[in-house]
Amino acid sequence: MKRIIILIFLGYAFITFGQVAKQSTFFSGKSKLEIVPFKLNIKPGVYRSRLDIDPTIENRFSQFSGFVQLYFPFQRSIDKTSSFDGSINDSLVYGRLFSIRPLATLQVTNRGGNCAGLGMELSFRLLKRFFLAAQLNLVWVEANNNVPDGLRRGLNFHHYWYASYFINQKISLSLGFNHISNGNFLSSNPTSVFDMITPGVSFRF
Repeated sequence: MKRIIILIFLGYAFITFGQVAKQSTFFSGKSKLEIVPFKLNIKPGVYRSRLDIDPTIENRFSQFSGFVQLYFPFQRSIDKTSSFDGSINDSLVYGRLFSIRPLATLQVTNRGGNCAGLGMELSFRLLKRFFLAAQLNLVWVEANNNVPDGLRRGLNFHHYWYASYFINQKISLSLGFNHISNGNFLSSNPTSVFDMITPGVSFRF
């Protein structure tokens, strides 16, 4: 499932950027550290565990989880030089061509497993209101290792890839894929293996 979603994102990005490249010319770019409003993500969804503790309920997206994310009020942005001139434009209202922003994450499953941590998000604007984003968070998981929710206690990576569309200046809708594991990198012990499909909504204050 993760590979399919990544391939879809890459395919769409390739098509979109290919079309833009054919229709546009080179322009001057600028990088800037910006103070921006707080942003809150709310992401409910369904998940599966691949630990095979109880295969009758695992290995399919049939259990419920959710997470919230609070973005810190600053980011490193890259965009056209003209987009930083202070005037109100699409880039200022909906987001920069490319940005890197830190955030905090808290996630809970229906079986009591939970994790919290910090990370970074890379965001790419494909169209006026349409964005693709990828996150990597380092989280501490608290979970009962005998419960089939895909989580095991300890340090893990919290990966999240999603597409979002702005309804207006303050609210955007999203659809994404969340994966939690340590990839046997942070520890040699058995790791969390958690996959989640999540719609969501984001609010900017």
